[in-house]
Amino acid sequence: MPEAPDSCWEGEGSDPYRLLFECARDIILFIRPGDGRLLEANRAAAVAYGYSHAELLELTIQDLRTPETRPLTQAQLAQAEAGGILFEGIHRRKDGTPFPVEVSSQGAAFRDERVLLSLVRDIGERKQAEAERERLLALLEATVNSVPDGLIVYNRAGDVVRANERALEILRYSLESCRLPFGERLARLHLETPGGEPLATEESPPARALRGELVRSMNLVIHPEPDVAVAVSVSAAPICLADGNLLGAVLTLRDVTAEREVERQREDFSLALAHDLRQPLTALRGHVQLLNAAADRNEGPADADGRLRLSMRAIVQSTRRLERMIDDLVLSMQLEIGQAELECQPLPLDRLAARVLDERYSRMEAGRVRLVVVGRPPAACGDRELITRVIHTLVDNALRFTPAHLPVTVTTEERDELVVVAVRGNGAGIPPAELTHVFERHRRATSGSGRQGLGLGVYLARLIVERHGGRIWVVSEPGRGATFSFSLPVAK
Repeated sequence: MPEAPDSCWEGEGSDPYRLLFECARDIILFIRPGDGRLLEANRAAAVAYGYSHAELLELTIQDLRTPETRPLTQAQLAQAEAGGILFEGIHRRKDGTPFPVEVSSQGAAFRDERVLLSLVRDIGERKQAEAERERLLALLEATVNSVPDGLIVYNRAGDVVRANERALEILRYSLESCRLPFGERLARLHLETPGGEPLATEESPPARALRGELVRSMNLVIHPEPDVAVAVSVSAAPICLADGNLLGAVLTLRDVTAEREVERQREDFSLALAHDLRQPLTALRGHVQLLNAAADRNEGPADADGRLRLSMRAIVQSTRRLERMIDDLVLSMQLEIGQAELECQPLPLDRLAARVLDERYSRMEAGRVRLVVVGRPPAACGDRELITRVIHTLVDNALRFTPAHLPVTVTTEERDELVVVAVRGNGAGIPPAELTHVFERHRRATSGSGRQGLGLGVYLARLIVERHGGRIWVVSEPGRGATFSFSLPVAK
């Protein structure tokens, strides 16, 4: 837009209306309705069009318009005279340069004749800004629709502001569906957890995001149509201004139905494989036990130096170890897919820990473990066999990684209506970079003996504790050992 005049007109008596006319930043024109001749023009008009004041008064309004807009002039003059008009058009400067304008024109009586008072505004900068806005919106639109996952933007009231094509496809939404009230729109999806439990609307990812919560990769099952189940992974986040005011929320969802089916087939295969492996192992162990019994009665082959007996013992130990690995694999599968049944009962964890030390470790190993009971912790609610496995896993790990001359401490106590068991070892500790991966599946750690397993020990412990509604965590500093802790709800 051309700059405003450097100074305002000053006439005798300093007429305020004349002052306003000359100092206005917008173009002001007095036009004769009949032929469109310019009767008066302010300084802004001279600056904008590039003509002198005298030259402007020799022109008609048609002279200031581009050729393609001139045919509209007479009709617009008539409309302005009849009741006023507001429109956009293209004007041109003395050098022929076109520029967009917004024109407001109204008929009026002036000095005993009819004139049109026209206020003309150069809207070049506004048009550039609008064009840039349209370009950015088109870019955003193309970007949103190119995202392979579904994406939905909500305003603060939960209305759908924007949804890409993939989101509409996954949710089977139509444009009419997007206009439904927030609760009704979600209710039509019949949200469920992977275990088949209904999910309340207020606990859904978009509702939580609109409360300011961040939701990451929540696995759900939706039923957008009768007899249609779609497994989705959903993330949602609030959209806030710099001052923290909530504007709305954004949600992404990914159809993982095919992935879940592959996982199910893998789990079925693993369970079938574990079942098939047990049969030959059982037969192998049975035959070795028969040989052992025969050797005890001196009915088997000669074993003067005892090497045959040692070999059979090694076979039995390896068979038992392989059976335990298969049991761990099966249990992990059952816990992952929610098929592990719990036989929950009140468990005094201090006594359960003492029993683990007494029954599962030699006197020398158990002597290295200090059992500390803080106060009188109440019983926890849990499955005795599974929680015994958790305590045994944590103690076994601590003993393996703690030098023989240093102790391992098992502590039980009550904290905030939870029973907490902490197992502290005094080994080399866990590097900080590995702490976040400790409870992952197949995360193997090698003891000083070099003995390795499937990497399911603490992973299974995590699955078991979480299946009980508890929590498990580790605190460690390199060179200062590691403390594995888990908490369970107090038995009611």
